[in-house]
Amino acid sequence: MGIGYDAWKYLDLPHPLPKELKTFQEIKGNKHTAVATGGDIQFHIRSDEKSFAYDMAAEISSFMSPIADCTVEVQGFRYWDSRSILGFVDGTENPHGASREYFAVIDEQDPACKGGSYLFVQKYIHNLKSWNDLPIHEQEKVIGRSKANDIEMTDAEKPKNSHSALANVGDDLKVVRDNMPFGNVASNEMGTFFICYASTFSTVEKMLKQMFIGNPAGNYDRILDFSTAVTGAMFFVPSMDMLDKFSG
Repeated sequence: MGIGYDAWKYLDLPHPLPKELKTFQEIKGNKHTAVATGGDIQFHIRSDEKSFAYDMAAEISSFMSPIADCTVEVQGFRYWDSRSILGFVDGTENPHGASREYFAVIDEQDPACKGGSYLFVQKYIHNLKSWNDLPIHEQEKVIGRSKANDIEMTDAEKPKNSHSALANVGDDLKVVRDNMPFGNVASNEMGTFFICYASTFSTVEKMLKQMFIGNPAGNYDRILDFSTAVTGAMFFVPSMDMLDKFSG
């Protein structure tokens, strides 16, 4: 459960606030924008059994309905071998083992919020017609990896505006992604719900700036020519120990 900056203040939760918790501000490049749509509470529900996820969402909605409106709901699903709707494996750069906790969970850098995590979410809508019109070798240049085997291109052959070149901000600045594809054939709304946990939100901001503004400016992530961010919100996920203190 993630709590937004405004909700933290409104609910008069304990001070000091998490050091990097704030209201997310849009990041605007020359062509594409990481919009800021806000939100007070974010629930991330995962289950291998869809019935469990639905029942949990229904219970939360019933409990919250007198005081809050559900403004965004995305029901994701596993697509083949952890691929996005675009057909490429998603989350290849995710940390593994003990590194997941190191990059996703706050430690002594903010003792009052130890065990918590920053959460950033975006709902992306893909233009699949334009994407599928691209030959596979051109799609691979956009992503920076092979489509069939998920092998990263060498630095010499990888385009500077590829997704893997700009979304990766360094081995010392990683995040843990839990992205999920979603799709509705009738409405032609196909996309990716970007879910990102990090021990420092500044890492997420750096990644977004490289993608939307570019590195250098103007050299934006070319995946954005086929993927439009329609939401963007930041939250802080408290640990169970912190929640116990809040309830007291």
